[in-house]
This record gives sequence, structure tokens and C-alpha cells, in this order.
Amino acid sequence: MFSIRTFPMRKALVVAGLAFLAGCATPPPPPPPPPPPPPAPEPIPARPVAPGNASPKMATPSKGLDGVRQTVNVNLSSAQMTWNLRSAMNVAALNCLGPKYEPILTAYKAMLDGHGKRLKAANRSMDSEFRQKYGRSYGDEREDYMTRVYNYFSLPPARSYFCGTALDLSENFLVTPPDDIDTYAAMALPRFEAAMNEFYDDFERYQVMSAMWDMKYGAEYGEQSGVKSAVLEGKPVPATGATVMNVPADAENLDTPTQPETSGS
Repeated sequence: MFSIRTFPMRKALVVAGLAFLAGCATPPPPPPPPPPPPPAPEPIPARPVAPGNASPKMATPSKGLDGVRQTVNVNLSSAQMTWNLRSAMNVAALNCLGPKYEPILTAYKAMLDGHGKRLKAANRSMDSEFRQKYGRSYGDEREDYMTRVYNYFSLPPARSYFCGTALDLSENFLVTPPDDIDTYAAMALPRFEAAMNEFYDDFERYQVMSAMWDMKYGAEYGEQSGVKSAVLEGKPVPATGATVMNVPADAENLDTPTQPETSGS
């Protein structure tokens, strides 16, 4: 006969208790989630561009103690003011081209036709003033001064500033022709000067902002943004994947100015 073996009751209770405790144990925590991906490289702002694509090393007229820029239009006689206005309109008629600027040439011709006698008188007065100041060399001195006047108004990077003002003045001239050209010049020439000053102010702001950009980004991103490494301290490091935005040039202001007529024409 087969015999049936039985586990002792005590051993059975121990086994059952261990099984119960195993079922009540806290499960291990899940593994930590994977780290988030690194953030995308922050786009680098465009390096400031000089207004009118001016040369970064262009010099601007200095300011006197009164804050006024020392340009060809400072401390003028009445005759100089009138003749410099004529010169500004001459430059505008030659250099501000395109259909929208047609009123400039029309206004310039109207100025010559309607105020020719007074303009000739202003020209003679300037000759007299330069002769009194410079003696026998007055002719060369005046020619040099007028060359500087025309070059001042013909500055290519300031073309949009200058031509915008010339257009506004021309349209007003045609709507309300002035009775006295000297009085008109005393109002209009400062408008041209303000336009040139606006350009110079914008250029000086560009110099400050571009210097700040170079300090922050230039050593690392200079080559990509067009900054020559010779201008920067240190050596450019390899690209990091950050994007440097590019700003297209303003082609309208790159034209070579036409040489206007000089004094006495």
C-alpha cells in the first residue's frame, strides 16, 4: 500500500505567510524619463547694416560746442544760403532719378526761370565776399568751397534722405511759388541740412550698435555674418549651428552720383 506524506501544519503556514507578504510588497519605481532634447540654437540677430550701405569707416562732420555739425552750411551769408540752395536743387535734379522724383527737375527749372536775376545777384555777392576774405586767391577758394558743397549734397549713402526732402520741397514750391528766393532759401536750406543730419545721426547709431554686436557675437559668428576676423580680437571658432540672419543691401543708394555744374553756371 502507498503511504501519503503530509507536510507539518506549521511549515505550511510559514510558506503561506511568505507568499502573502510577497504579494503585498511595493513594486519598484519606473525608470526615469529620458532627458528632453537640447533647445534649438537661438537665431543670432543680423549684424547692423550702415544706412545707405555707407562705408563703416566713413567720417561724419564733427559737432561744435553748440551741438551743430560743422558742415558747408554753417555760418553762411544770405548770398551763400541762396546759392547753396540752388546747388542743392541742382544736385537733386541730377541725382534724384525716377518717375516719382520728376517734380524736382520741374521745380528746379521754375526756380531758375522765376528767380534768375536774384540768383545771379547772389552769385556776384559770393564772389565779392570771397574776394574780400581771400584776396587774389578768392577764385580758387570759392571753387574749392563749391566743390565741397556739391560733394556734400551728392553723398551716395544719404541719397534717400536727401532726395526725399528735395521732393517734398519741390512739390511745395510748385504748389506755392515763393515771391522772394532769399526768404525761401532761409527756410528750405535748413530742411536739406536736417536731412543730412538725420543720415549722420543714423550712421553714428549704426556705429554704436554694430560695435555692440561685434562684442557679443563677432568672435564666434563674425565670418558667417561678413565681419572680417582681422577686425575682431581672437580667432573665430567653428560653426555651432546657430543661424545668422542676413539683411539685403539697398541697391537704390549705390549709384555713383552725377557731377553737377559748379559755381557760376
